[in-house]
Amino acid sequence: MTIITCDLNLAIKFLDEGKIICYPTDTVYGIGCRINFPESIKRIFEIKKRDFIKPLSVAIHDLNKAKEFVKLDDEMEKFIKQHSDKPYTFIVPKTDKISDIITANKDVVGIRIINDEKVRVLTEKYPIITTSANISSKPPAKNFEEIDERIKNAVDLILTGECKYKTPSTIIDLGNFKIIRE
Repeated sequence: MTIITCDLNLAIKFLDEGKIICYPTDTVYGIGCRINFPESIKRIFEIKKRDFIKPLSVAIHDLNKAKEFVKLDDEMEKFIKQHSDKPYTFIVPKTDKISDIITANKDVVGIRIINDEKVRVLTEKYPIITTSANISSKPPAKNFEEIDERIKNAVDLILTGECKYKTPSTIIDLGNFKIIRE
């Protein structure tokens, strides 16, 4: 049975236990779990009906924490600092702390340093998966009401709240500074 709450401490407890939550981000509702629970990550793919060859992104508390999980050169770091207040996903080289299941066996990972207090609290201890709360190929949920019932019934907890932008993040590959998705 899915729990619906606005209790951040309960959401953190669920994440710490390897459970899957649905939560509002600055852009759209997301589905996530801590990145150190491979079985939960696989379950996210199943919930979304997402092909395992499509990578997931990771929400990380801040740039300093990100450096534990990704490899940033000076130019990448400067770009992230200059754009950290925007709803961007940055594609950057990963370290071995990011599982291949997350990245579909690629050497890069999409990271979000989300400028939203709830998400910052959720990611303070450890990064979490951040992928839109939708069945693959369906529109992302911009609010609680738009979350597909199959997702609502499959996750362990739904954290309520508002999404500021109500549109998916812009994805920028920092290997060549090209926009992949606007």
